[in-house]
Amino acid sequence: MILIILTEAEPGKAVSWIIRRFAYLTVPLSVVLIKYFPQYGTQYDNWSGLRMISGVTGSKNELGMICLINAYYYFWYVRSYKKNIIGNNKQAINTFIIIGMIVWLFLQVNSSTATVCFLVGGGFLLFSAYAPVRRSIRSIGLYFFAAVFFYFIIDWSFDIKGMIIKSLGRNETLTDRAFIWKALLDFGTNPWIGTGFESFWLGERLQRLWSSWEWGQINQAHNGYLEIYLNQGIIGLLLFLIIGACSIIQICSISFLGKADICA
Repeated sequence: MILIILTEAEPGKAVSWIIRRFAYLTVPLSVVLIKYFPQYGTQYDNWSGLRMISGVTGSKNELGMICLINAYYYFWYVRSYKKNIIGNNKQAINTFIIIGMIVWLFLQVNSSTATVCFLVGGGFLLFSAYAPVRRSIRSIGLYFFAAVFFYFIIDWSFDIKGMIIKSLGRNETLTDRAFIWKALLDFGTNPWIGTGFESFWLGERLQRLWSSWEWGQINQAHNGYLEIYLNQGIIGLLLFLIIGACSIIQICSISFLGKADICA
């Protein structure tokens, strides 16, 4: 499907069209389900019994992901084409109604991951709007590594990570996920090649985990990087990080050096 979209004569406009229609479908329908059909738009946690907002999705985290994708798009869209939007009353009304619904869903869903990702990504988009930053694209790698270095220094000195986690209403074990991560790391998989592609949570190994754990019949590590390590080891994790670094460089180049004309 992605390749079909990218084979359009103007792929930028095609991507914009797809995301906007996706927002027109998922965002208002989620609001309707949550407000007027709560038996379909909400769920209850199996462990704690807490009410969770899910909208058109199967869980609150999936709804948070939808909010994140749409919020990224509209933040970028307004930043890049604010003059075009203001000059078109119909477009302005549609845009700001959808933005208002996205903000409302963000407040309802209480997904810390989606909120933090939007703040980081939105800050990056805002930062890239300034001409001095775009002119210094060749130094983006230096800025990135400098930011990572100073983050670890500050975190080591003031426990920034703990402060952020507490401010999001979570404990430092990330709802007991840290205990699961430690148990999985101690399980004894091959550190270099793992257990094989998508094979950790299978067969006898899965039965042993379920019979020895107090967390019940879970089938994921709740940590994407750890999941890759368990299945593909350090080699797979390094390959994934290389792909991620290359993607970040490409995104920085597009964001800082120019923008596609996709204001349809």
